[in-house]
Amino acid sequence: MIIHHSAMIHNTSPARVYEALTQQAELEVWWGAPTVARPEVGSMVEIHFDQGQRVFKLEIIRLEQEKVVQWRVVQPMWPVQAGMEQVITWTLEPYETSTLVDLRLDGWPQDDDVYASVSYKLATYLFKLKVYLGDTREIDPILPVIEKVK
Repeated sequence: MIIHHSAMIHNTSPARVYEALTQQAELEVWWGAPTVARPEVGSMVEIHFDQGQRVFKLEIIRLEQEKVVQWRVVQPMWPVQAGMEQVITWTLEPYETSTLVDLRLDGWPQDDDVYASVSYKLATYLFKLKVYLGDTREIDPILPVIEKVK
C-alpha cells in the first residue's frame, strides 16, 4: 500500500521546493525539530523530536535537482513489521508559476490505524512545507478570527 498526498504550492518554483527538502536549516523549520542533513545520496537525514528522545532516520537514496527527493526509512517514528522497507518520494512538477508536490510513502502492508495516523502526519508535514514556502492561502481567512479569540 501507498500513502499518497499532493499539493500545489503557489508562486513557488521547483528549485525552491527542492531546497526546502534538502537543506538542513530549512528541514528544521518545517519539520519543527532539530535536524541533521547533507544533500548527498547515501547520507542520512536525522530529525530529532522530543529533545532527541525520538529520532526519525532517513537515508537519501535519490536526488534529481528540482525534480525528485527520495528517502529510505531507516528508523521510523511509527511501528513497522520486521523486514519491511519503506520509501518516501517527493516529486516536483512545475505548473505555471507554481509547483505540484507529490508525496508518497511506499511499503505499508495493510490499511489500519497506524496507516491512517501516519497518513495524517505526512499530510500535515506537506501542509507545513507549503506554509513555510509562503503559500498561506488556506489559512489566511481564519487568521483574523484566531487573533480575535486570543
